Amino acid sequence: MDCFSSGSSAKGKLRRFERMTPERIEEIQRLVKNGVSLRGVARETGVSYSAVYRHAKQFSKRQTFVDFSVFSEHELGYIVGFFVGDGSRIAETRSGHYGARFAFDAKRDAEIASLLQRLFRKAGKSVTLYSEGTWLAMKVYSKNLLVFLQGFVRYAKCDGEVHKVLVNSLNWDRAFALGFVGGLIDADGHVYKNKRHAGHFGIAITTVNPTLTEQLVDLLNRLGLKPKVSEVKPCRTSFSRKMTYILRLGKAEFGKICGEMICVKHEECGCDAKRF
Repeated sequence: MDCFSSGSSAKGKLRRFERMTPERIEEIQRLVKNGVSLRGVARETGVSYSAVYRHAKQFSKRQTFVDFSVFSEHELGYIVGFFVGDGSRIAETRSGHYGARFAFDAKRDAEIASLLQRLFRKAGKSVTLYSEGTWLAMKVYSKNLLVFLQGFVRYAKCDGEVHKVLVNSLNWDRAFALGFVGGLIDADGHVYKNKRHAGHFGIAITTVNPTLTEQLVDLLNRLGLKPKVSEVKPCRTSFSRKMTYILRLGKAEFGKICGEMICVKHEECGCDAKRF
C-alpha cells in the first residue's frame, strides 16, 4: 500500500505539472520579465512558487541594480528618510536576498506607496505592493540599494534595543537633508492641516529612538529650525514600556522650509509644495 500510495502521489504531481500549458508558462515568464517578483507572480496567477521558480527563475530581476544616478539629492534623501521611518533591511545570505522592505498604512498611504514605486521604476527597478493585514508592503530586492542605505543609516544597540541611527548626518547637503525630512514625515510624521483653508499648522515626528531624536534635532538646527521635543511615558494600558519622543515644528518654523519640501502629506494639505 505504501508503494502504491507513493506512486500515486508522484503521478498526481506529474499530471499537475503536465497541465501547465505553454501559454501559461509564457504568461508567467512575461510577468517576471516585467519585474514582478517570483512570489508576486505565484500570488497573481495561483501557481505554486516552486512551479514559477522552475519556469521563470532565469528571468527574475530580484538583484538588478538601482540606478541612483537618475535621482536628485532631494529624491535620494526622501528614500533614506522613508527607510528610517518605515523601512527595514533585507539581508538573507542563504537565499541571496538583499535590499529593503517598506511598509505603508493601507488606508492612508496609497499615494506615498505610489510615489516610491515611481521613484524605483525611474531607476529601472519595478516593484509590486502586497497586503499584510491593514498594511501594504513593498520589497525592493537589490544589493546596491542595501549598500546605498548603509552609507546613511546603521543599526545600533540602545538600552537593549536595536535602533536605526544616522551616519554622518552633519555632512549631508541641504537638498538631501530636506528630502530626508520629507521622507521621514511621510513615514513617521503628521502634518497638522488647516481644515478651513489651504495650509498647515506645523508637523510632528514620533519615534521611540532617543539617539535618532538627538540627531534629528541637530539636523533641523542645521536647516535653521528650532524643533520642540516632548517625552511621553507609556500609559498603564500600553503594551510598550518605551518612552515616546515627539518632535514638533510649529507653523512658523515649518513654514521656513515647507516650500522646499518633497512630502506627500504636506502636499495634501494644499500648501505650496515642491514636487518630484
